[in-house]
Amino acid sequence: MSDATVRFFPVGNGDCTLLWVGETRVLIDLSPRIQSGDPHYDVEEMRDELLPLLKRDDGRYVVDAFLITHPDRDHVLEAEELLHLGAPDDYNTDDERIFVEEIIYVPASLEAQADDLSSDAKAVLKEIERRLDEDSSAGNLVSALIGPKGEDPGADRVFSAGDMIETFGASTSDERLAGVVYAPRGVLDPQDRNDVSGVVQFSITPTGSVDPVRIIMGGDAPYEVWEDIYDNESLDDFKYDLMLAPHHCSWSVFGESSDDDPSEKVIELFKNCHSEAKIVSSSFAIDSDRTPPNEKAAGIYREIVGEDDFYCTGEYPSEDEHIPIVFEISDSGVQESGGKKRSKGGGGAAALIRRTPQRYGTET
Repeated sequence: MSDATVRFFPVGNGDCTLLWVGETRVLIDLSPRIQSGDPHYDVEEMRDELLPLLKRDDGRYVVDAFLITHPDRDHVLEAEELLHLGAPDDYNTDDERIFVEEIIYVPASLEAQADDLSSDAKAVLKEIERRLDEDSSAGNLVSALIGPKGEDPGADRVFSAGDMIETFGASTSDERLAGVVYAPRGVLDPQDRNDVSGVVQFSITPTGSVDPVRIIMGGDAPYEVWEDIYDNESLDDFKYDLMLAPHHCSWSVFGESSDDDPSEKVIELFKNCHSEAKIVSSSFAIDSDRTPPNEKAAGIYREIVGEDDFYCTGEYPSEDEHIPIVFEISDSGVQESGGKKRSKGGGGAAALIRRTPQRYGTET
């Protein structure tokens, strides 16, 4: 059994991902999960699903770091209900809220949405402002992802594109987990919250291996951001094993309009993955009447990684029943936890990621 996992929660068109490496937990964005068989948000079901994964020996529910890629409602939904927002000394386990050692956020994204923040986003912003006036202890630590011309908001730690995040939280961080910041990049309108979405490539180096598993988390970043990464970053360094399809499998990742041809630069960037890499769409079912997700965009992802390695949280294991998609990470590679949870071709053995280049449009 691996002690490193990546868990994608079924939250409809929203994001909620948990990285678990040893004793280190990193939560990326937040939303309550969709009820099994019923497409409505259920805070209590999410609490029941998430809290046991975070419980410490002292009874607290803790994440070492909470990364907010941007403050859209579907990325901070029910933060007031699920997170402890306030001084560390006021934390009470009976409240069944999550104690966040470190908040990692993008100041420009909050500024871009300043006049249109949800109540949850306003509560998170208030908590960030409180932390900026405190020390860097657990529950007070705050880090900022800024663009090339961004100003330091006074955070305990500041990162920009190209910087590595080597530790998470204020206590001991598992040395196998790290992250490289790819955005915000400052190439677009800083008043558009998606344009300044954070993009982080997490890497987990399994015990007994020297090759890290790389995981791309890009929030709602549009195609211009990905084109800029293609133009200015090393493709070898960007190469990934797991990727969360940006913006819930929206076409905005490939171009302005789905009537247009997709950006070849974005396709070239995304096909730069390891063999049997996985792409996950955190969205409703691809063939639903909601937009996003976009069926044409899903088709591109399927061509890149193959039908069996494209996942959708709204279809897992079926459109009528939703459970988290969990990948275990070990020195053998990345394996879908518990074997095949859905009906897929190729037999019942769980697929492993092998670190060899995967070409766009080829069969796997």
